[in-house]
Amino acid sequence: MPKLLACGLLLVALGACAPVTLRPELDPKVTEAEKEAQREIALREQLRRQERADRVAFRLLTAAAELCGEKKAPLAGLKVLSADHYRNEWRATASRLYGLERGAVVAYVLPHSPAADAGLQAGDVLTEIEGRALRPEAGLGRVLAEALANMVPGKAHGVRYVRAGETRSTTLSPVAACAYPVLVAADSTVNAFADGRRIVVTSGMMRFAETDAELALVIGHELAHNVMGHVEKKMGNSLIGLLIGAVVSAASGVDVTRLGADLGALVYSKEFEAEADYVGLYYAARAGYPVDHAAHFWRRMAVEHPKAIGHGATHPDTASRFVALDATAREIAARRSAGEPLVPRTKGAAAAEGKTSGP
Repeated sequence: MPKLLACGLLLVALGACAPVTLRPELDPKVTEAEKEAQREIALREQLRRQERADRVAFRLLTAAAELCGEKKAPLAGLKVLSADHYRNEWRATASRLYGLERGAVVAYVLPHSPAADAGLQAGDVLTEIEGRALRPEAGLGRVLAEALANMVPGKAHGVRYVRAGETRSTTLSPVAACAYPVLVAADSTVNAFADGRRIVVTSGMMRFAETDAELALVIGHELAHNVMGHVEKKMGNSLIGLLIGAVVSAASGVDVTRLGADLGALVYSKEFEAEADYVGLYYAARAGYPVDHAAHFWRRMAVEHPKAIGHGATHPDTASRFVALDATAREIAARRSAGEPLVPRTKGAAAAEGKTSGP
């Protein structure tokens, strides 16, 4: 009983601090309609951002294909949607917005891509790829992903689709590309990262990167992390640190295992970032993006993050990154003028050159 009395007194006290204005009452139906309108706006903007990221990434991933080793995949240059791509209330909104009840709907086709060469257009409904039916039913997203992933670069694959009620046929010949798809995440922070399997760019970074050349710099940097194996190397360093921490913990009686793993992960962290800047700029140049003024991206970043001008905990400071990228841009220009291939210099290759260039 005393507990109930105390709760009652608390509610009365809190009530004294309640709002005092008389606001218009909300019509639930109007509110629901507004929710639907906002979901539609969000979906359209999300798709617009993803299209921009894919447009830039297509050029980067294909231009760097020969540098990706075995990590290559077929890339056709189109985005296909199905109801399986969405959940809960978002599925209903997307289905109404894009007509996903029809099946696998082409959302966009990238310029100068195999899909564009095949004559495919936004709004087309794919019904068959290389004899594999794409039916509008549960699991279509998985079937569609497998059909596209099983394509062979350079091979002409038969595709059937429906446009304005008419069934048509074409052939789609994907090109080889680095096997690291780019995903735009709904996150207002200015960030991008690579996890060894893909590249994630936040919506905040999409807004910050004012031009496609700047976005190419960002995606190229993350692509370099994946291609150069930085994620795996950091995991390896973390494991070594964990083992050392375990040994120290056993000897001292103080558990520093987790600390050892964290410190191990930081080893070469700045060097990996600097290498990704260097290699990534080469990728951007190979893709045909202008890189002469790419370094200015870090001056703009310094405006947003002034503390990063003088130092960085896991990344080089913005001043160092500007100077390094500016030097890399001059190196690329010199190699292009000399007719040399735009391939990042490595220590092994430099050592070999030194041995063969003597008297």
